[in-house]
Amino acid sequence: MCECQPDGQTLLRLADAVERYRREGRAPSNSYVWYRRSAAREGSVWIGRNEVRAWKEKNAWYVDFDDFEAAIARHRRERTRMVSVTRDLRRGIIHGSDGDAVTTEEGGYDIRGDFRFVWSDQERARKKSHGTWYCNRCNLIAKTSHKKEECHRCADWGGCGQDCTLSEVRCTKCGARLAL
Repeated sequence: MCECQPDGQTLLRLADAVERYRREGRAPSNSYVWYRRSAAREGSVWIGRNEVRAWKEKNAWYVDFDDFEAAIARHRRERTRMVSVTRDLRRGIIHGSDGDAVTTEEGGYDIRGDFRFVWSDQERARKKSHGTWYCNRCNLIAKTSHKKEECHRCADWGGCGQDCTLSEVRCTKCGARLAL
């Protein structure tokens, strides 16, 4: 599994690293071949959001054991934070401030003034919904106005992927407004 080098560096076979990473909670399920190709192309692999250097030695791919362990620890901390942020969002507790993008287990949200735009990765992938605006004060779905002209891409080709005609977000309960 681990091999010590003359310089004291401990190596971990890429196959073993991928197998360990797969056992982590909510780790993406890429195949070993995907990781090996990434290592060959980039000289590194991604463990969560953490880049770990990878190289080939004697017909086998390796990663540095200590770097891998640090990436796993960061992945676990990020997962714990994401679970907490998701739970808080369900209770109406918002993290971040104006201009921040916050990642949740299901997707995430962007904060814009007194409002947040919440999206689900699954709903976006299925092309069912790009997301919904909520009032941060009342935690209710906000009303939107679409008075802007379509962008060039939407007008000519039918879909920029953004809500380019959105001109205003407002809350009917507390009166908060966001002009766009």
